[in-house]
Amino acid sequence: MVVMTMTALAEQSRTVIAVLHDLNLATRFNDVILLDQGSMAVHGPADAVLAGERLSDVYGHAIAVVDHPLRPGSLILPRPEV
Repeated sequence: MVVMTMTALAEQSRTVIAVLHDLNLATRFNDVILLDQGSMAVHGPADAVLAGERLSDVYGHAIAVVDHPLRPGSLILPRPEV
């Protein structure tokens, strides 16, 4: 419901700013800023910013970004160490 409300506001040409710790929720937005220890690491479209290698570097843990099985878009998952 929150995503729908934020989308409706954006469609009214309003600026919407949200601080999210859920990377899978962040994939639903157009423009994303990824912070690394309080500093901007990268800014841009969600699919470019929330890429597996970049997230792995920022979080210091292997992360996989795959196609979401139930809706359009990506699913971000911890990748098991092999």
